[in-house]
Amino acid sequence: MSENLVSKAFIEFLNTVSVPSTTKCCPGCGTELGNLNRPFFFEGQTWQIPLQICVKCHPIEQVAPPYDA
Repeated sequence: MSENLVSKAFIEFLNTVSVPSTTKCCPGCGTELGNLNRPFFFEGQTWQIPLQICVKCHPIEQVAPPYDA
């Protein structure tokens, strides 16, 4: 696959996932999902991608890297 086709496919993917999901509850435990909007950058473009997370199944300590003070 050429680099141009890969770039186009990746941009289409980012455009698709930048639309908020209609899923509101965790499929594992039923808890309401939280949203973390995170920026993604590619070829000079920026997307705010809403990442859904269940804080019951995946506490924030397990998801976020530790930060030095």
